[in-house]
Amino acid sequence: MEEGGRMPEVMKNMRCMVMVLLPLVAVACTGAAPGGAKMEVAELGLSMDAPPGWRVERNVPGTCTKGDSSGVVISEPLEGRSFAERADTLSQGQSGQVLSKSPTTIAGCEAIQAVVAYPTTGAKAMKAYIHKGNTLIEVSFVTPEPEFAASEPSFRACIGSIEIR
Repeated sequence: MEEGGRMPEVMKNMRCMVMVLLPLVAVACTGAAPGGAKMEVAELGLSMDAPPGWRVERNVPGTCTKGDSSGVVISEPLEGRSFAERADTLSQGQSGQVLSKSPTTIAGCEAIQAVVAYPTTGAKAMKAYIHKGNTLIEVSFVTPEPEFAASEPSFRACIGSIEIR
């Protein structure tokens, strides 16, 4: 121990720093992924990266937001309807105009990627429709139209990060 009780004071200060920094480190590391936070929908066996800088909602981990932009993962049974037909119907919902559409494979499943414009709201979306068994999974990122071009590469990267168990 140093003269004048200095060592206990140093230890006390270090303990205070740890108490302040530990929660910050825990928050920073929670859900962290190389590109940002992780979105996980356990009931679908789906996980994926959220766009960098977006917030994944803790109570609804299949949703993420940043400003006026949002991302969501939803699913619904096909109930005897064809996957392609159902994806087309969903793309055109809410007055959507399909700007591009391409068949692909995501996590080993048949899928369709689409860019959809919503002229009545001034929004644009990147969507992925995934066929898993008798279920259609929709991954959708919607942003104000002026922000879409800058966001599109990260949306595509997020869709490319999808894993399904």
